[in-house]
Amino acid sequence: MIGQGHDASAHCFEIKDTLGRHLMDLPFSEAMGRFRPLTRAPPRSTAPLVNATATARASHGLAASIAREIEVALQTIEQTNRLLRRSRATSASAALGGCRRA
Repeated sequence: MIGQGHDASAHCFEIKDTLGRHLMDLPFSEAMGRFRPLTRAPPRSTAPLVNATATARASHGLAASIAREIEVALQTIEQTNRLLRRSRATSASAALGGCRRA
């Protein structure tokens, strides 16, 4: 059958005991599956992983850069607030004639 190019997957082996009693049917496809050479799956492309890794590294670098810029901005705001407080104190002092009230 197979030698003639027919598909034998729909057929089965009939298993009998020594007295000829039917024990079970073994599908041909299942029996032949044990004798087929194992084929390896084709290797998966690593390009998506490489791209994801590169994107993650770039994102991490950008996040670190943004964090540094935020820190600089916060320091600048704090320095500006100190200068404003000092300027207001100086202006108030000048308005009072240069003397401070207790």
